[in-house]
Amino acid sequence: MTTRPNAFAEISCSIVRACFGGIAFALLSIPAVEAGYGPRIIVGSFFQQTSDAVSVNPASSTPGSTCNSISCYVLLRQLPSRQQGVIQHVSCRIFLTGGAEVYSVRLRTRRGSVLLQQDTELLLGNTASNRYVVNASVLHLLRSNERPLFYIQTNMVTNISASCTISGRVIGP
Repeated sequence: MTTRPNAFAEISCSIVRACFGGIAFALLSIPAVEAGYGPRIIVGSFFQQTSDAVSVNPASSTPGSTCNSISCYVLLRQLPSRQQGVIQHVSCRIFLTGGAEVYSVRLRTRRGSVLLQQDTELLLGNTASNRYVVNASVLHLLRSNERPLFYIQTNMVTNISASCTISGRVIGP
């Protein structure tokens, strides 16, 4: 019986290559996350994006985690690769302080620093004295250079924090 002197080394190298290949696949499978925004996932022609990045300025490039105001925007990113899409479902959890009440939540669209006259009014549910939810089916179009955002209005100055998700379909380049 003859033995190969490098058999153990060959097996070890195969195991190491398999492990590194698995790690590389795992790293490439992680959803894209931009500072201040949640994950954005695209599978085929479907997309989903979550954000808790808020600002009193709809064109803000430095969002925070809370607004101290009578109104607040939840900022989302535009679809990647300058694609167009249609938002088909939205959901939000909104938290307030100091006895304030939410009286309006709208899905809006921004092109550059300009807010467009494209609003989708959303139905609001109250789950507790300072917690609200939105969960709705919508049809809200996005062109390749537009960003969606949620506009939250309250009845008084308060701390506003929110986490919102959109999902839908990519419809073209």
